[in-house]
Amino acid sequence: MEYIRKLPFLLGAVMSIIVGLLSYSGTGNNQQVFIKMAISMIVFYIIGIFIKNVVISYNRNMEEKRRQEELLERERLMEEERIRIEEEEKAKSQEKNNRKSKIDIKVEDNDGDFVPLNFGTSKNDDGNAPD
Repeated sequence: MEYIRKLPFLLGAVMSIIVGLLSYSGTGNNQQVFIKMAISMIVFYIIGIFIKNVVISYNRNMEEKRRQEELLERERLMEEERIRIEEEEKAKSQEKNNRKSKIDIKVEDNDGDFVPLNFGTSKNDDGNAPD
């Protein structure tokens, strides 16, 4: 990333040197060579700034996309964990409900069948009523 920040200067300097060498070998006039080198340095410096900004924005976008994917993955895992816990709680409550004994006793109205115990009378050991 450090090279990306230095890209405008490096691109401008390297291209200026190349243009200077090509211009100097073609024409011997130093003033025209220096003007061409200055113009090429400015132009390629601006191109370097543009390339640097594109690369940095691309890196930022990729980092933001990665963070969003991580956030979505965390949310998905949390949702799965929440669903799993709810299912476990439902299973536990159903198990508790199944453990409870259910007794359904229906009381019918049969007054004629009921015979109360007679505590007013007693029997001897031999089974006869006392005199």
